[in-house]
Amino acid sequence: MAPPPCPIPPLFDDALNDAYSELQGEFQRVDRAALAHSRRVHAAMTKHRVTRDHFSGSTGYGHDNFGQEVLDAVFADIFGTQAAACRPQFMSGTHALACVLFGLLRPGDTLVSAAGAPYDTMMQVIGNAPTAANSTMDGDEGRVAGRPYLDGSLMDCGALYDEVPLSEQGRVQPAVLTDVVKRTLEDSPEGRVLVLVQRSCGYTDRPCLSPTEVEQLIDAARVAAPEGQHDRVRVMVDNCYCEFVGDAEYSFHHKADAIAGSLIKNPGGGIAPRGGYVAGTPAAVGASLRRLAAPGVTGSAVDGETMRLIFQGLWLAPGSVAESVKGGMLLAYLAERMLGVTASPGAAFDGRHDVVTRLSFGERERMLRFVQAIQTDASPIDAHVLPTSEATDGYHDEVIFAAGTFIEGSTSELTADGPMRDPYVAYCQGGTHVTQWALAMERVLLRMDQE
Repeated sequence: MAPPPCPIPPLFDDALNDAYSELQGEFQRVDRAALAHSRRVHAAMTKHRVTRDHFSGSTGYGHDNFGQEVLDAVFADIFGTQAAACRPQFMSGTHALACVLFGLLRPGDTLVSAAGAPYDTMMQVIGNAPTAANSTMDGDEGRVAGRPYLDGSLMDCGALYDEVPLSEQGRVQPAVLTDVVKRTLEDSPEGRVLVLVQRSCGYTDRPCLSPTEVEQLIDAARVAAPEGQHDRVRVMVDNCYCEFVGDAEYSFHHKADAIAGSLIKNPGGGIAPRGGYVAGTPAAVGASLRRLAAPGVTGSAVDGETMRLIFQGLWLAPGSVAESVKGGMLLAYLAERMLGVTASPGAAFDGRHDVVTRLSFGERERMLRFVQAIQTDASPIDAHVLPTSEATDGYHDEVIFAAGTFIEGSTSELTADGPMRDPYVAYCQGGTHVTQWALAMERVLLRMDQE
């Protein structure tokens, strides 16, 4: 027998109808942007004559993996860069970014974060991050004895770190970045600077960086290099959560040395089982691959099923990202009206440059109940599991995650998470169709009404 129909919260249908009516024009703008991205993906795939033969995969050393070569070329064309490497061996976006960092930095070089402190997990890679009380890392909570940084991190390997704070208004400061890079180069005549531009907000309240802002930061970093020494300044962009969102996403790609992201986020289309990518100059991509494998090791064995899913996920990505964006807009509309919380970005397409929507609850208990309801009432996987907040390696605060996803850690699928600290913000992302967030809000409202 079919399960009985679930009850619908009072007034929800009216609110949902109002949302679809008021957001119709905004949804059309999202779909037009998706069409432009789809054209770009289609052009790259047809240019390189992708066939089912490219899904055959490889074994062992992964030599003569023609599908891999074509996939890299397709990624490079889509992103408008000279080279790209798309690999399932990148375990996450953080792993891909770490390969870029370790590939480009040498002892005495300096990493400069251009938009305040990066993600807590990236700070662990850099070396200046806390570990949880229940850490499973080796040694004294993973730290080198007598040193303030983590064992095996960039700082442990001799790199230095600096960051440019956000302005009082929470915006990036290109002019200050120029000054910091210039001063760093003067203080270390033999050293080089790698500027990290993280687009998405992480667990902060700043907005995602627009392509224009990223371009301004890249230009500000480049101008700091002394005449004739431009190779002393390089720029990498953390593009996680941002691929295929806006209608001007490619304006800065050719200016960066490296752009990196995850396949279990936007470009995997919700079906790529794992992996990440690095796109940029041949030198930067090559350096990243040497850190992924080893110097002189260029092969990449990939099974055929994974290769097909990566190709197919890339083809589906513009559409699935558009649905995530529309889902976030619908979430913002319903959450503000029916939960009385503040959503950022709001229900409009303007100002959206990633697939993340922040809901500010202001109270620990309300945020906890919302995230738990996303897991137990709105997720298809592990709906019987009640998430709780706890200390987590790499984070300053307790963190709670609702991630009832088919692919572990996938934020292309519907998820919600956040640190348990004031103002108690849940970071919501993913959803491969707008109706998934409609269903989620229906279930969440019913649960919270019952409680």
